[in-house]
Amino acid sequence: MSCQFRVLPKGKGLVPPHKAHQGAVSKVHQLRQHIVPSQANRAQPCHSPTIILPLFDGRCGKFKVSVQACKSARVQECRGADVKRDHANAVKIKTPARIHACTYALTNALMEVIWMAAKTVRVAVVGLGFMGVTHYFNYKKVKGAELVAVCDVDPKRLAGDWRDIAGNLPTVTSGREDLSGLKRYSNLDELVEDPDVDLVDICLPTHLHADAAIKALNAGKHVFVEKPIALTVRDADRMVETAQKVGRFLMVGQVLRFFPAFRLIKDYHESGTYGKLRALHLRRIISKPTWAEWFLDPKKSGGAIVDLHIHDSDFVQFLFGLPKAVFTRGLIDRKRYGEAEYFVTHYIYDDEDLTVTGMGGNIAMPKFTFEHGYDAFFENATLEFNSRWLPNPVLYTADGKQKEVRLKEVDPYFAELQYAVDCIRKNEQPVLLSAESAQNALLLCLKEAESLAKGKPVKVTA
Repeated sequence: MSCQFRVLPKGKGLVPPHKAHQGAVSKVHQLRQHIVPSQANRAQPCHSPTIILPLFDGRCGKFKVSVQACKSARVQECRGADVKRDHANAVKIKTPARIHACTYALTNALMEVIWMAAKTVRVAVVGLGFMGVTHYFNYKKVKGAELVAVCDVDPKRLAGDWRDIAGNLPTVTSGREDLSGLKRYSNLDELVEDPDVDLVDICLPTHLHADAAIKALNAGKHVFVEKPIALTVRDADRMVETAQKVGRFLMVGQVLRFFPAFRLIKDYHESGTYGKLRALHLRRIISKPTWAEWFLDPKKSGGAIVDLHIHDSDFVQFLFGLPKAVFTRGLIDRKRYGEAEYFVTHYIYDDEDLTVTGMGGNIAMPKFTFEHGYDAFFENATLEFNSRWLPNPVLYTADGKQKEVRLKEVDPYFAELQYAVDCIRKNEQPVLLSAESAQNALLLCLKEAESLAKGKPVKVTA
């Protein structure tokens, strides 16, 4: 005699809790009931496998549901959506007649985990400039993601005419892109109300980041926003506070963490392979970013220190934490906007056996190829990288040997977006895209700008 279980019908999807209808919620709540064979069959073991969550193939986020028969049924790793909000222990069922989906009632947060892990993350890209287009093409390759919408105020770009899009990366476009299969919005308010969008990727000018991100978060969307997180620490605070309040991920594209050549420093530093990292010099130079006028206006971009140099400032605090002070000297472009065009920063730490400097700016002449790189001095090795003339870092060791460190080729812009989507689907904190860490990177840049203006060291931490 077969056992009768209350299970979710195969193929029936769920909607996110913030948009859930009562019918969908009631189906999810079936999972919190004891799944019991009919009274007549209570004494009979179940011989045929029965899966509690057939539409999820037995997997949902951190949950591994194994139900082969009610005699041996068990639920493993039932921990809840967030250890701070939901707690539950794995249950090994001793009574063949009863199967528990979990030891506690399902919460909205847990329903979100189950729902997101089983589905494709649907993405909308906001801002079809150079970086927005870069993200657009990369989402087409990201596993577990589907690009469903784009948003821009320029009707020409919404029509797929991208012939005027340019930047400092080799993003390849055909000049015209067929967007007929996507939803196209010219108004962000309308986009964030679209129930078919899970993740809003914001590639707008920096001064628009805060309001756009907060709007999307309040609409129940996860948010990925390009660096810098914002122009002011207060705006960054508002963004982080909103994300925490609504229970959504706010991720910031500090992409240098995904560059293999820079990740190598982090790996050597943490492993101690060549001893302590005693000195690090970072550099990043471009010509004036003439492809978009707003880049040159510090009221919109933050200037070269915030918009460009934040890559290296973020990497410094990613490696060593925030310094106690910074001392920045440089050149001011007094012909236009009066912003820094070349600067060198000394990051001051309590550790007397550590020296960290960073150089950057947009002082180079037109046609100068974008350059970033570093010199890293460990106790027993020196690591050198320059993007203009070294395809891979070169390692010089204490035994007098020299070798090229051949790294796996990775598109860092693809890697960061894949990581973001994976974190949403697994409900794992996006540590490498942490908004709180991005706040610190912004703070560091603003302190550097203050030091340059004052001509003296400025405290960063108390």
